[in-house]
Amino acid sequence: MLKQPTPFRFKCAHCGTRYKVETPYMKRIMVGIFFLLVILTVGLLEGTKRFGVAFLAPFLILLTGILLALEAWTQRYIFKKGKFIKIEKEAKPDR
Repeated sequence: MLKQPTPFRFKCAHCGTRYKVETPYMKRIMVGIFFLLVILTVGLLEGTKRFGVAFLAPFLILLTGILLALEAWTQRYIFKKGKFIKIEKEAKPDR
């Protein structure tokens, strides 16, 4: 079982071994997700301005679904196409 402290780093929950992940197009995917979130933020602002606070609840439900789907898809993409590289701890020099 791997935990993900950052988007391109994983850590084994059992032994603490750290891995760096290299996947094709991952940086582009992250930029695309960022722009999707910016567009959704603009949609929230415009919808709230136009329909009032009543727009907030359905929008948050939709946003939660979108974020969960993106997270699941990203994890599946990383585990299918990703190359896990073990990060070796650097040896400390003796003094």
